[in-house]
Amino acid sequence: MLGSVFALKTARQGWVTASLDMLVRTWRLYRTNTIVFALFGALERDRLRLTSTSGVNHPLKQRLRP
Repeated sequence: MLGSVFALKTARQGWVTASLDMLVRTWRLYRTNTIVFALFGALERDRLRLTSTSGVNHPLKQRLRP
């Protein structure tokens, strides 16, 4: 998708504009993926904490302790 947008912008507005547009689109994609990754990690950490019962040591729970 990014390559076809780059080709279109290059043809219409020039290489510099297309490069800046690609940089902005790439940064947005990176930011979105980073946020989703962080939120999934927080969700998984809370799931392990809430689903474990007292007296039972889950192997993944051991790794979360500092």
